[in-house]
Amino acid sequence: MEEIVTAASTSSVDIKPQQFVCVPSLSRQATPCDSPLDFFQLFVTSALVHTIVEATNKMGSSLYKEKWANTTASEINRLIAAVICMGVTPHPTIDSYWHHDLRSPFITKLFPQRDRFRRLYRAFYLSTGAKNSLDPLWHIRLLITHFEVSFPAHFSPSQVLVVDESMVPCKARSTLKQYMKNKPHRWGYKIWCLVADGYLLRFAVYTGRRREQSLRTPTQVVQSLVAPYYGFHHLVVMNNFYSSLPLFRMLLSHSTYALGTIRSNRKEFPKDLVGETENFERGQSSHRQIGGLVAYSFYDRKPVYLISSFHPPSQKSTIDRRDPSGQVMSISVPTAVKDYNSYRGGVDNVDQRMAYYSIPRKSRRWWPRLAWWLIDAAISNAHRLYQMQINPTCNGLDFRMKLMHELAGDICSDRSEEHNKRQCMHSTSTDTHRLSQSDNLHDCSICSRQPMRRKRTHFMCSPCHVYLCCSPCYDTHRLADE
Repeated sequence: MEEIVTAASTSSVDIKPQQFVCVPSLSRQATPCDSPLDFFQLFVTSALVHTIVEATNKMGSSLYKEKWANTTASEINRLIAAVICMGVTPHPTIDSYWHHDLRSPFITKLFPQRDRFRRLYRAFYLSTGAKNSLDPLWHIRLLITHFEVSFPAHFSPSQVLVVDESMVPCKARSTLKQYMKNKPHRWGYKIWCLVADGYLLRFAVYTGRRREQSLRTPTQVVQSLVAPYYGFHHLVVMNNFYSSLPLFRMLLSHSTYALGTIRSNRKEFPKDLVGETENFERGQSSHRQIGGLVAYSFYDRKPVYLISSFHPPSQKSTIDRRDPSGQVMSISVPTAVKDYNSYRGGVDNVDQRMAYYSIPRKSRRWWPRLAWWLIDAAISNAHRLYQMQINPTCNGLDFRMKLMHELAGDICSDRSEEHNKRQCMHSTSTDTHRLSQSDNLHDCSICSRQPMRRKRTHFMCSPCHVYLCCSPCYDTHRLADE
């Protein structure tokens, strides 16, 4: 295919990218990590968990009054483990994990009483302060602030950074909800993301154009996300929603290169380049050099326009395409086109990794979706670090399975299972009562005597043929005859 090259519209300069300088990372000084839990706790630290415990106990006391039993850090870890398991083995409802036909052994070991899990899940809270009407994200501000520091602190990115948006699916009633017709999930919360090597470095939740603290324009989004990496000669890849010539010049002034598709109606984009492309055949290309920037036009199935401050205009590569007969043919294209195709899916790859075993569940409140998405992002980043430092072949399922068992602690081990079984059954030769497990689900005979406190149980006292909760109703029933 023939390439059409026309003289630059202004005086051209040589484009010679400077050598990339690796960004220093705090993880060099951190304690070495060996297990999935170690990597996960780089982000969800013990201090963060204790803050969640405090906020959850406060919310639980408000919701359930005297019926609430204070939670602990180990129980919050078990809650996270149970929610991870629900992402790995999705069921239609939460109750179905305790159903006798669909029961999940892992979850029922963590939470033998379904009502305890439901109360803990309902009371799960992240804010210990008062309501801030000026901050629309005040419910999860603690988590956002924590991850904004910990995500970039434990990873040293390579040269290529990718900027794009991600959607957190949600149909709750919220002023933060956005509509994007070309996304797989059209309704949800928009998250601006900066990704490198499959790792989520930085993010920002879009709160609307009318809010003062929101990033209102694409230029502001790129500046905010990339600013900590100025001066290291990174290459920032973006799509035509963000690209503009003034933005690329600004990044170049901070020793940061950029590459991306661009809309042909952007200011300062060469109009004669657009006119030439109308007569191109598939595989033909042209370019203009404007100072330190190069604008490209390439015709594939339709005209594609790119702009780069990283690639010299004379650099060429080849890509494979199929002709109308189905035969593979090689097409000569500017290297900028091939590199863009290679790098553009960085954020989409992270979304894909998270979507396989996504942990968020439906909620009537708007903020839990975002909170669980952030925890899911922490799991994805921990998995990526685990792959790079410990086991490159560990897939997402294996990592989450290991993580949820480590979060559960000794509860799901064989030794603990036998210990709990012996404690629960109270089976001795001298006992006149013996607790056994039934396949049927019945009302607890003691709980049902109290108004508004109906409980269902699989356990029963075999000699008495009375259905009882494992604890404390069985102890009450057994001690009543002593």
